[in-house]
Amino acid sequence: MVVSLLSLPALAGDIDFVCADGNPVVGLPGLAVNCVAQPPLDGAYDDVVWLFGDGEVATGLAVSHTYEDVGQYSVAVTLAGWTPDDPEDVETPALKRHGLITVCGEPAPEFTYEGVGGLDVVLLNRTPPEPRCISRIQWDLYEGKSQGGSALMTLDTWDPELTLPDKGVYTVVLTVGGLAGTNAAALEIDARYGLPDELTNGPLPFAGCDSSGSGRAAALGWAPLLLLAARRRRR
Repeated sequence: MVVSLLSLPALAGDIDFVCADGNPVVGLPGLAVNCVAQPPLDGAYDDVVWLFGDGEVATGLAVSHTYEDVGQYSVAVTLAGWTPDDPEDVETPALKRHGLITVCGEPAPEFTYEGVGGLDVVLLNRTPPEPRCISRIQWDLYEGKSQGGSALMTLDTWDPELTLPDKGVYTVVLTVGGLAGTNAAALEIDARYGLPDELTNGPLPFAGCDSSGSGRAAALGWAPLLLLAARRRRR
């Protein structure tokens, strides 16, 4: 891991601190962080108080803390029993760095799609965004209801727009990878009779990552209209 110490020496009336594992610090559950405070030089104090953003508190000039739960945390430091050299300086030195610590969990890919005219489709990524934890986004479009064979196209933007080759059934797979691993979600697009927005204003189909790491399509509220359209065409 690259360690970045972006802290400056404390000035009169200021307090600063460094968490030497990196700034910002990113890791997996069980992430251990070592921090050192730099109190101001123009006063006296009883102790340095640390708040780690997960409900835990510690005291001391140099402290260590372990983050067990996935999330993003802010770290704050202040001084207990602060007595400034200047009696008119009544403010206790304190500093809070927002979002300093990120503990990454397994990615949970989720997405839906929207027809925007003809065979043009926008894939709407609903994966919880965490740039520090996610390093890979990949969309693969397959012909038919399976994910076998070669993908018709592969995209790597967050909300890509694509044009389906023709009317028919397709499968889209979203793969999300990062520090904590890789998961995928899949969704079937039935464009045999037009895309969902051309038929109904009902709910769009939705794909989310299940516990096995593969996706499942759900909420196909427009399916009855597809059947109705098919029956009318046979008459």
